[in-house]
Amino acid sequence: KITNGHGTLGVLMNLAPEKAYARKSERLTVWVAAEIQGPSAHTRLAGTTYLDQPLYQGKPGAGVLLSGDVMRAGKRLSHEVGHIVGFHHTAGPKVSYVYNHAQCPTQHATATWKMSAAPSCEMNIMG
Repeated sequence: KITNGHGTLGVLMNLAPEKAYARKSERLTVWVAAEIQGPSAHTRLAGTTYLDQPLYQGKPGAGVLLSGDVMRAGKRLSHEVGHIVGFHHTAGPKVSYVYNHAQCPTQHATATWKMSAAPSCEMNIMG
């Protein structure tokens, strides 16, 4: 059982490359835990990752910490990979995220996301 999911993700993302379970260059690493406690009492995380993780040659790859009891039908891994490639949640407060990648032209540096005002029955892995 992991008691601090976000903190544990930070430790895993910064492991020395010689560790067997460290991120590998140009790869997505998925660490699986039996259970991940959420940020407050009596909560749990199905998964956690960082937003916008570029995969560069020769650099550590992206990483996801996933709870081992998530169901495939829940599309949790797809949701977390969505965050890795830069997708935000679709409902909630307006989000403006500035991408800081030297390879991107300046005119594409800012992404504005249209947020849903309320939940809907529309199928969306980033809900």
